[in-house]
Amino acid sequence: MKGSPDQNLKKKKMFLARGAGIVIVGFWLVMMGLLIAKHAFKGGLQQPAKTARKAGKTLVLEGPEHEWMEIFLHDRKIGYSRSTIQPLEEGYVIQEALFLRLNLLGRPSLIRSETRALVDHEFRLRHFNFSLQSGVTSFSLRGDVRDHWMIIKRRGSPEKKIRTEGPLYIGASLSYFFKKEPFAVGKSFSIQFFDPSTLARKQMVIRVVGQETIRIHRIAYKTYRLETRLMGQPLSFWVDENGNLLKESGLLGMTLVRSNPTQAQKDISGTGGEDFYELASVHADRRLPRPREMRWLKVKLDGIDGTSFSTSVLNDQRQDYEKTVLTVTRETIPSRNSSPFSNGNRAADMGSYLKPEINIEVDDPEIKRIAQKIAGRDQDPARVARRLLAWVYVKVDKRPVMSVPSAREVLKTRAGDCNEHAVLLTALLRASGIPARLCAGLVYAKGKFYYHAWTECWVGKWISMDATLNQMPVDATHITLARGGLENQTAIIALMGNLNVKVLDYSYD
Repeated sequence: MKGSPDQNLKKKKMFLARGAGIVIVGFWLVMMGLLIAKHAFKGGLQQPAKTARKAGKTLVLEGPEHEWMEIFLHDRKIGYSRSTIQPLEEGYVIQEALFLRLNLLGRPSLIRSETRALVDHEFRLRHFNFSLQSGVTSFSLRGDVRDHWMIIKRRGSPEKKIRTEGPLYIGASLSYFFKKEPFAVGKSFSIQFFDPSTLARKQMVIRVVGQETIRIHRIAYKTYRLETRLMGQPLSFWVDENGNLLKESGLLGMTLVRSNPTQAQKDISGTGGEDFYELASVHADRRLPRPREMRWLKVKLDGIDGTSFSTSVLNDQRQDYEKTVLTVTRETIPSRNSSPFSNGNRAADMGSYLKPEINIEVDDPEIKRIAQKIAGRDQDPARVARRLLAWVYVKVDKRPVMSVPSAREVLKTRAGDCNEHAVLLTALLRASGIPARLCAGLVYAKGKFYYHAWTECWVGKWISMDATLNQMPVDATHITLARGGLENQTAIIALMGNLNVKVLDYSYD
């Protein structure tokens, strides 16, 4: 796996544009859940089902119903989705399946996801199973709602508990709100939903803002237009007077329209040569020579004002942000330090950065064995961290994927992109007794800033590490926008399509 220097350089070049990929797809999955929700109780595009009826303010289904959708990205068809809802004595079973074809770093990639949810007669979530597959990587988990808690389980990982704070709805269960009362301009709906792909729980207000006539497949429809913001991004829906959603538009030019089984599965071209990561990249106003050697960078970040993004994360030990201007300074690794809890920091202060998480399986026997083997008898945290970094860089094949990363699975497949590298390195560090956390943000390459993921470890102070570039500390073009798992990384969504970077100054060692 070591390869020549030229091969390693090619790996570095290929491997910069990834970080928020699965977060974007997670956002799209939520969009599709919302789309399914609003018309899963109707038939094909022009033929409404007759099995749905209202009993008071509760929708009752008398039999199973199905729905298909076509998915477009900038007017190119990239996939389809299908859904089924089946009434049960205690509620309903809702099943969703998604197929996407994307161009990832010049490689055609297929993404498949499946969700099966059990909801009560008010469409409140009770249980779900979710799976996502991209190439050699796969992800699955299940969850149950009990006593105002969502309890999430994944094989080999500790349970994760999320406070629900009221009724919780998965995407496809939201139709209850759109069926119980007639639409009217000025009406609004407040919804708390859960997204299994990112483990995010969000509150959303959907407003009926007006009436419009739209065309789908050359047929005119009179609709109500609904608008909301999801993870800081605007979404628009067009529904008819019966609550059938005909069209939805959202992040990065993604559009969904109602369809039928034959039409939905035809003519899927993917992005047609347009790279998915290029679509999500941030343009820089000037080129930066030798970015991997950069020690200090000063940029102006435009487009944050007016979004839901919190700028507090932009100020830390290597970043300083004030009035749209951000300066980044590469850290210096402290001298020999035999204890990761020195400088007045107690183990209790760092406990959360040593514990296993749902995708960072620190207690996995193989992760512990590999970490111990790499560390050997060395007691210096900085040296051990460097060894772990080098091992992940060499042993994990650089391959673009679009799945939820898991340290345990990455150790088995030995493949993935920057998120996979980051979670495995984080798990190995924690298994070695070195506090570590995930980071997500931007990194510069070839005239643009790309979304990317890396790691920070505590060796007397927080030091950044990039297992995809074999850097410790990372260069100054790494701009941290989020820390923690995918539920924290969803904050980046608010910046997409809004953020601009103007380079003011930079320097090298």
